[in-house]
Amino acid sequence: EQPAQIDFENKITLELMDVRHQHPGCSIIVEDESRNIGGRHLPIPLSDTMAVSSMVVIELPFEQRIEKLWQEYVIERYRHTLAYHGNNAEQAFADYLRDSLLRIKKRLGGQKTKDILNLMNSALELQHHDAFASHRSWLRAITADYYDPMYLYQLEKRSDRVVFKGNHQEVSQWLASA
Repeated sequence: EQPAQIDFENKITLELMDVRHQHPGCSIIVEDESRNIGGRHLPIPLSDTMAVSSMVVIELPFEQRIEKLWQEYVIERYRHTLAYHGNNAEQAFADYLRDSLLRIKKRLGGQKTKDILNLMNSALELQHHDAFASHRSWLRAITADYYDPMYLYQLEKRSDRVVFKGNHQEVSQWLASA
């Protein structure tokens, strides 16, 4: 379950204040997110500041991104669902994945949504036989067909704010020297 909007904003504000206190004079680096995160919204001052701030882009190979997505949106989500829903976890997890896909159906298109839903349903059937590995197939499809094109489009619109691009090590070195 997501926190109330006010609790979400307060938590972000307190954590940012704590970082400022522990590291005075240092820049704060945040992940580029849309104003909306699930059903919650970033505080307006934070999203306004992010909208005009310089950007550093960490470039990851496709399969590495799939692994990160798989870990976060399949493995961790399943563990969370199991802990929260107990005996109803399997259905709750399947509903969560399907509902998440159907929320982007209009932008993804009917046929692509159907294809990805078939991959997802197959993965849900196999998940306890293949250690959830089949979920990577629909993650690859949704990333290639939807998230990557959307991300590249959004990044292109803000390309004037990008001050550096590189892999994790290159970005870390650049930030250390900045």
